[in-house]
Amino acid sequence: MLDLNHRQGLWLLATIAITGCSEGIGPGGRGRLAFLRYNGTTGSDYQIYTVAFSTGDTAALTHLAANRWIPSWSPDGSKIAFNSDQDSTGQEIFVMNADGSLLHRLTNFLGQALCPSWSADGKKILFDFEGGRNPALYVMNADGSDTTRLAQGTHPFYQCPVWSPDGSRIAFVSADSADVLYTDIYLLNADGTGEINWSHNPGRFDTQPAWSPDGTKIAFFSERNGLAGLFVMNVDGTGLKPLVTAPGNNTCPAWSPDGQWIAFTSTRDGQTELYAMALDGSSTRRLTDDSEEDICPRWQP
Repeated sequence: MLDLNHRQGLWLLATIAITGCSEGIGPGGRGRLAFLRYNGTTGSDYQIYTVAFSTGDTAALTHLAANRWIPSWSPDGSKIAFNSDQDSTGQEIFVMNADGSLLHRLTNFLGQALCPSWSADGKKILFDFEGGRNPALYVMNADGSDTTRLAQGTHPFYQCPVWSPDGSRIAFVSADSADVLYTDIYLLNADGTGEINWSHNPGRFDTQPAWSPDGTKIAFFSERNGLAGLFVMNVDGTGLKPLVTAPGNNTCPAWSPDGQWIAFTSTRDGQTELYAMALDGSSTRRLTDDSEEDICPRWQP
């Protein structure tokens, strides 16, 4: 089995180089996005920032000398959950207000609690645990209480779990076979039953599932049909089509709240920056312009 650091390396490979989230939504823009910016020169590594869609203005929300990962907005846009190693006990789930204030820890797993995802009503948080020999999906109340194991034992790991907009299903990433170098996207019911291999792309790398706001489609990173980049497919498995495959490496899809744009990470201009593309392909715009790596956009509801 791959250790956690190796799997995180594979995730970063897809995020940064495969070879290798308030403004209102209106005529002037489409709100803001949270994202991760790397700054290794300060010892703070990945920190959470926001960028305004309409102006490109950025703001740092976290500053401490520790990594932050996978920002996840609460449904009302007032809070951001994320995982971090800032308390030196392994990765744990934290939450803060949308302006970076009142940051506090939710979990105490003393291991690797990763990838938080809010339920549609904002009352629950889903996450994956990658500790030792017992990887699993867990659900807890939004205040960190009443943690319940949802799924365990059928996969060597569970990554990137995300709730569907109506809360009825969960998408997650795991190995597609005994060879854990390759991954597929799986769906299961919110109660942990009814699991299916949704993307079913043997011997290739499918990851980073992102539900459309209406819950009918999932955007994701994939290697298939001689292409590598962002694809979209209906939840029923029909209608597969490429979204963004060139130029550069294109990863980490995120839907705008109105479902009309996809934000993503790209190296198309020689740096790792954030971009957004109209779903109909009519327009693409660069959102960040910085010498550091900007990855993992998440649109504010």
